[in-house]
Amino acid sequence: PKLTDRNSVLLSLQIFFLIMRTWLSLFVARLDGQIVRDIIAGRGRKFMLDLVCWFLIAFPASYTNSAIKFLQRKLSLNFRVNLTRYIHDIYLDKRLAFYKLMFDNQSTSSVISNIDNSITNDVNKFCDAICSVFANVAKPVIDLVFFSVYLRDNLGTVGIGGIFVNYFITGYILRKYSPPLGKLVSKRSSAEGDYYNYHLNMINNSEEIAFYQGTQVERTKVNRLYDILMDQMLLVDASKVKYNVVEDYILKYTWSALGYIFASIPIVITTLATGINSEETNMKEFIVNKRLMLSLADAGSRLMGSIKDISQLTGYTNRIFK
Repeated sequence: PKLTDRNSVLLSLQIFFLIMRTWLSLFVARLDGQIVRDIIAGRGRKFMLDLVCWFLIAFPASYTNSAIKFLQRKLSLNFRVNLTRYIHDIYLDKRLAFYKLMFDNQSTSSVISNIDNSITNDVNKFCDAICSVFANVAKPVIDLVFFSVYLRDNLGTVGIGGIFVNYFITGYILRKYSPPLGKLVSKRSSAEGDYYNYHLNMINNSEEIAFYQGTQVERTKVNRLYDILMDQMLLVDASKVKYNVVEDYILKYTWSALGYIFASIPIVITTLATGINSEETNMKEFIVNKRLMLSLADAGSRLMGSIKDISQLTGYTNRIFK
């Protein structure tokens, strides 16, 4: 689309709200540290003012989250409209492609099968997947940039470098254990199309089936197609088990433990260098660093999880552009 196109405007607004959400996360992290410091220091008035700010910041934060979801859905719908119209122009043209494909579907070497399911269901899944992949990649990248710049002042260049080294190692491990979701999702969509198309054929040929008493035969065939569909769906879910175990262990628990370690490094170094242990300041810095480290870990986990989303998108892409 052009820069002045409606979708370009929606995409720009989505990026703006993603940046706004990251900035609000930074503000909330600092405010959280101040609230904890005021509680420990017994500053009641300052605590009440910070609490008022907390409730006020909740309004734009809640609106930002809703706006991001709405814009993502709106982009998906617009993308689906454009893609569906393009497919309709090819499918319903003067060459009678829709009529020729009906005979092509009956061939054993058919290139395009279940075209009705691809136009209706696969296009919808493809548009949702591609828009969600953009949001799932853009948001973590923005978080990584903003949080890394802020944490660099507290953790230093070595600390930030250690965090990104951890990211690269994690990405390599997750990529190694990542199942071939693209092929599995493509086969599952094909099985869904076969099952849907067979039900449609039974409706269209219901008179012949009833006349020749073919209920038993049709039930056997449709049950077999349904069993194939269930096997494909279970295969996709089963292939994710090993990956999800490794992902949860590394991203949720290992990264959280490393977050505590990195958040405590500045406090330990300052205390050893000065010999002074300021509990209020140290508590504030630890709370802020811990919250940002957890947010940074969450951003990294979502960025690593996008590997799985991209694999699924590959399967939907193969179903649409074949």
